[in-house]
Amino acid sequence: PSIAALQNRAPGIQDLTAGTCRAILGRKLPSVTGRADYFPVVLLRRDETLVADPVFGNSAMISTLGRADGYIVVPEHTEGLDRNTEVTVHLFSSF
Repeated sequence: PSIAALQNRAPGIQDLTAGTCRAILGRKLPSVTGRADYFPVVLLRRDETLVADPVFGNSAMISTLGRADGYIVVPEHTEGLDRNTEVTVHLFSSF
């Protein structure tokens, strides 16, 4: 638990080992039709809900990925995702 706190991990996420989890999107994500977009996210626990909050920054900056717990994919046929949409988070590591 101490290491998870230092890594800014939300309580209760440590037991996720499948490589993915389901979460609610914390804010609207714009996207362009015809291109799949990959957004790094931080997982947060709000009450009983797991929230995927996008980490915005320059895509070439490794620090953007360093702050993230995983990523979500906006499919190429979609014009973004609305806030509160249920998404699959691809975890960078097993907790």
